Amino acid sequence: TACPDDTVRDLVRELAVEPLVTSGETTERYATSIVARLLSDEAGRRLADLKRELGQLDQAGQADQVAAVFADVMSLEAYRRELAQVGRAED
Repeated sequence: TACPDDTVRDLVRELAVEPLVTSGETTERYATSIVARLLSDEAGRRLADLKRELGQLDQAGQADQVAAVFADVMSLEAYRRELAQVGRAED
């Protein structure tokens, strides 16, 4: 989105080209943590959708579908935990 404030726009441009301050060669780890965070955020959005869907299902009348959606929720939560570990992993 466009920034209505020239001062903020200039600051964003400056920061966008500023080199990363690192202590040693951490580029691969940094990139991996960013990708893990993006994947985790997407999984979080999908989890919210699944939980909303789960809340709208008839627990008794749609037991098979409830079980399938619940299994998807559990699987995505485990995936997010794995991504969190990847994001915090040390080389």
